[in-house]
Amino acid sequence: MINKIKNLAKIEKLVHNKDTIECPIAACKKKVYKSSLHPDYEFLHHSRYKKFRDHITDALEYFNNIRNEEKEILDFAE
Repeated sequence: MINKIKNLAKIEKLVHNKDTIECPIAACKKKVYKSSLHPDYEFLHHSRYKKFRDHITDALEYFNNIRNEEKEILDFAE
């Protein structure tokens, strides 16, 4: 019984892999369904990726500013 379940899981994974391809955006590394690709797919996906990257950049700047402010406060306290 357990072997049958494992075999079914393997078959399901093979079918899933057959229907998916790697994302056309090199930096993404995700698997996407072939049927989900449409003419604007790259534009939409790339804009989502850029938005995510921009949020990370903003967060890094924010934390760097906080660290700099903490250093200034500590320098003033000394």
